[in-house]
Amino acid sequence: MSTPSQPPWWHAKALPWTGRPSRSEWWCWGLIGVITLYGLVLAPFRAVIPTWHLLAWSGITGSAASMLTLGAATRPGTELHTGTTLAGVPVDQWWPLGVLLATLAMIKFNVVYWWAGRLWGQNLLDQFAGSGRLGHARADRAQRVASRWGGWALVAMHVLPIFPVVIVCAAVGMAGMRLSRFLAWNLAGSLVTRLAYVALGYAIGQPVIAVFNSLERYAYAVSAVLLVIVVWYLVRRIRANRRART
Repeated sequence: MSTPSQPPWWHAKALPWTGRPSRSEWWCWGLIGVITLYGLVLAPFRAVIPTWHLLAWSGITGSAASMLTLGAATRPGTELHTGTTLAGVPVDQWWPLGVLLATLAMIKFNVVYWWAGRLWGQNLLDQFAGSGRLGHARADRAQRVASRWGGWALVAMHVLPIFPVVIVCAAVGMAGMRLSRFLAWNLAGSLVTRLAYVALGYAIGQPVIAVFNSLERYAYAVSAVLLVIVVWYLVRRIRANRRART
């Protein structure tokens, strides 16, 4: 039972709501937690995923690097060490599937941040942007960009790392963008930029493949370093939470 000297647990600074959370707020916050956990689990494997298969790399991360490599691999005369055939079909015949999966991979969690922006508005933006003067300034800029540019801000976030994706998605949700419009702009922005990276990779050709083949040999060493960093981060957070409770 709460007392005046001990505010209710839902007033904690780490939480975005201002009162007792509703069922929708619980669901949204739980999904954000799952996404965070997914990112931490995936982080150590980001260096080795490219060595599995080009389609797996595209479908799991959707990264610019995967699209550049996909485009370069479709160019005649290039030779990639990782898997480029799919059920015996060469990459120059199935590359559209890689683009489609990468497009969806880039936006798979964005709707959750849009929903969070609708639910919590400025409180969530302040949390995502960080505390202090710099954090508040970044949140204010994101809000102005989302209000002024709307859907174009969603396209720009796939190309220009001005704001984190989560802040842009939350900002447009806070600005009142409809879900259907949000999904359409997200899909368009992700698809256009994935295709642009594929075209660039095709134009560059063998140099992209040479870089990938050179880095591939260090993939497992980099993965081991990333695993150590993730474990260190988790231990640090657990200790900080224990100190905060005492």
